[in-house]
Amino acid sequence: MIKALVAGRKHSNQEIAGLINRARGDATNDINSGRISNIKNGQIKKYFATPAASAAELDQFMENVRPLALGDDGPLSPARLTKLLPVKLGLPNSLAITETDQIECKKSVNFIMKTIAAFCNNKGGYFVFGVENGTFNIIGLSDDKFEKYDLNKLNQNIRDQLGIGLDIYTKIHIINGKKLGIVYVAPAHTKPVITIHNTGDMAQGHIYYRYPGEDRLISPTDLQRLIEQRVQQLSQTILSKHLTNIMRFGVENAAVINLATGEIDGKAGSFLIDEALLPQISFLKDGEFVEQSGAPTLKLGLGLITSS
Repeated sequence: MIKALVAGRKHSNQEIAGLINRARGDATNDINSGRISNIKNGQIKKYFATPAASAAELDQFMENVRPLALGDDGPLSPARLTKLLPVKLGLPNSLAITETDQIECKKSVNFIMKTIAAFCNNKGGYFVFGVENGTFNIIGLSDDKFEKYDLNKLNQNIRDQLGIGLDIYTKIHIINGKKLGIVYVAPAHTKPVITIHNTGDMAQGHIYYRYPGEDRLISPTDLQRLIEQRVQQLSQTILSKHLTNIMRFGVENAAVINLATGEIDGKAGSFLIDEALLPQISFLKDGEFVEQSGAPTLKLGLGLITSS
């Protein structure tokens, strides 16, 4: 599918990564734009023989992963934006809003990395360009700077400063003939997002979080909640993988090994591996074993076990 998306030349590497990650739905297995570049340039040998998806397969894929932000009920849908940015009664050039934990207004196009970091660590948020901060008067954008803004450069800056790729969507929104530039920053797939450099008003190793009207260091309570969500997400991913393998192998053929005690328990019964042998056990990823001359091998011989 990646080869088909690359060949279509309609999406940047960052956009392709976002589409693939959305389809996978597994934050622990996200692909980055660097891997897209490697596949595009033929630098990964195991993908050489993999053909590109057909046009029909690509169309079906795009339908399945249609960006949530652009959907009929997504964050950038007309209905959502109308509700998000209501006009004051009797004052058609002023919005009836305040800056919340999801809205940041700017008179002109100006992305603040600290705000991006804060948005993605919370539930996502919107930059609204063309609205004066504080008064929330609709100024509008008079030039085409917003349309011409290089999102690839923004995505690269995000990776350089936050070390992660984010889903970012843009849209022009018209209110009473005035053009607003709307940018939606989606929540990060994996939280918390931590700054990796000292730059501007951000410090290396800090976690910023969006609170009503401000971006600041995350509170202990919110950090604890993010950590608990991360652990739960990882646990669900691991459990799902194990259940998938059990169903693939068959319950009668599956067993669980306790690496602390050496006990292997399955439907057919249980047995123990001598604790002295446990430190010698290594696990190899399927298909990635490379034999090395002289490398130690642990051989387990299973025979009839009788009780005395």
